[in-house]
Parts: sequence; C-alpha cells; structure tokens
Amino acid sequence: MHHAIILLGLASMATVVLARQHSICYDFYLKQDDCVYGSVDKPCPDKNASSKKACSSGSVFKYPTNSLPEDGYDSAAAPKMTRRYDTPDKSFFVAGGQGACGFYNTNSQLGVCIWSGPSSSSDSTQAGWLNGGLKDNCHKQVYIQREGQPSTVQYVPIVDSCGFGTTSPDFGCRQIYVTRALYDSFNPTQHELQTGALYNITWDFNNPPHSGKDYNAPI
Repeated sequence: MHHAIILLGLASMATVVLARQHSICYDFYLKQDDCVYGSVDKPCPDKNASSKKACSSGSVFKYPTNSLPEDGYDSAAAPKMTRRYDTPDKSFFVAGGQGACGFYNTNSQLGVCIWSGPSSSSDSTQAGWLNGGLKDNCHKQVYIQREGQPSTVQYVPIVDSCGFGTTSPDFGCRQIYVTRALYDSFNPTQHELQTGALYNITWDFNNPPHSGKDYNAPI
C-alpha cells in the first residue's frame, strides 16, 4: 500500500513536469475561440476559417501559391483558408542587438518581433507570445505579408519580443514589428519611409493544417 502511494505520487509529479506551459496569447485565443490556429494541442478545424466563437482577431486568408521550395510548403495538399493575425497598428522596424531569442543584426537578418507580454518581467507566466522566461516560440517561422497582397508573402523567423506599449492581449497578440532588413524587403512607400513603419501587415505562425510543420506551432 505504501509503495503504491509513492508510485502514484511520482506519476502525478511526472505529469506536472511534462505539462506544457503556454503563453498568454495561446491561452487568450484558446479561451476566445476554443482552439488556437497552428497549434499542436488545440488546433482549429481546418475546413473552417473560424471556430464556434467569432474570431475577432483574424480573418480569412488564402495561402499564397508562390511559396518558395525551401519553405517546404505543398500548396496542392494545403487547405485554402485559415486564420491570420491582422496587425492593429503600424509595424516599426527594431534596433536589433541582444534580444529575447539571442543576438541578431536588424540590418542584415530577416525576422520579426512578437509580443513580450503585459509587463517587462521575465517571469514565464507573463509571456505574451514569448519573453526572457518563456522562449519556446523563439526562431519559429511565421509568414508575413501586406494585407490582401499574397505576392508579398515572406517566411521569416521570430528573433525577439517587443512590448508594443500595451498590456492588452487583444492588441499585443496581433501586433508585430520587423527587422530593418525585412522592412526594406517590403519596398516601403514614401510615407512608410518617413514613418519608419509598415502599414496593414498580416501574419501567423507557419504551421497550416497537414503541413507537417509542428515545429512552428505556437505555444
């Protein structure tokens, strides 16, 4: 009896250890939509652009057909529609340097910066998508494009986390900043050159249903 109790206790401890910690954004969308697009644990139905609840943060998106071979994307086998995050504000380019995911050169590296969370703390429970305490989403690939312009799509890694000056998951989880190299690659308009930011950008983690890219799944 005593040994059985010990074994049950160890099993419970193992379950706790193996449990995956999710980011604030993951839990935010799970609560809102009953699923998280691109996730492994709670993926959304791949035949619908929305779940039981209204997906107020995203909209219908057709995967581009001009995906590069190195992206490993099979457009023929892929679903036609999925969720995407439309940025609520303009996307500035970042300074670069030592970030949450390590050092990066903003002038030469293509990459993006996603929400760090409602506080500057490195406490993993305060991570928006990622912070210094929860780095699981670092270096995962996202697709990013100008809204309504699939020909502008690019596939780039997550290189840092940004605060965006907000404590709201509804705003922070959809927002994204870019490296200077990625900013330049979008051929900024004259107005964008004056402001140092891109407008009407949309993005998501590059793990569409049946793509075999679970390594890009958000947590």
